[in-house]
Amino acid sequence: MRPVTYRKLTHAMETKVTDSFGNGRERSCLIEYDGIVLFHLTIPKIHQGDVTPGMLRAIQSDLELPDGEFEDLCACPFTRENFQSHMRRIVLSRNEPSLPDQVTGSVLDGDSRVPYEGFDLGRTRFVWARGSGVLFRVLEVRMLANPERQWNELVPDLTLEDARDEAASRYFKALAADQGD
Repeated sequence: MRPVTYRKLTHAMETKVTDSFGNGRERSCLIEYDGIVLFHLTIPKIHQGDVTPGMLRAIQSDLELPDGEFEDLCACPFTRENFQSHMRRIVLSRNEPSLPDQVTGSVLDGDSRVPYEGFDLGRTRFVWARGSGVLFRVLEVRMLANPERQWNELVPDLTLEDARDEAASRYFKALAADQGD
């Protein structure tokens, strides 16, 4: 792991990870995603020099980032959006129950049929379908008498990975709401 100065590390954490570091003997914060606390991050204050390799490994472990991504986080190519995507993957991997098998189908969109893939929740499917060009959109398809006419476009213009993650996130929220009733 490359050496990182304390200033560069704190700047990366404040601009890409969280805006709410506490001031005290150690800088610490809770990192949340969708109201779920994922990490408790602590960065001890260092007055000069580089952060020790052991401290860097501890922070990397706390953030559950692989070596390359943690170095990118400190060096700059890793953006806040990349970190948000990383947190979304962690939330999905920690959630129980796991995702069901993917379903496929098609839905009528105007005068053409659009194929989709997604997750089935009985009465509702949260799916992703190709939108314009290479971008995808997330749809909520209600499985009623005529499901082709019962869909809402939830999120347009996503990459394939983000569309899958968004469909899974909506699936888990709906599953939790169903179990709460």
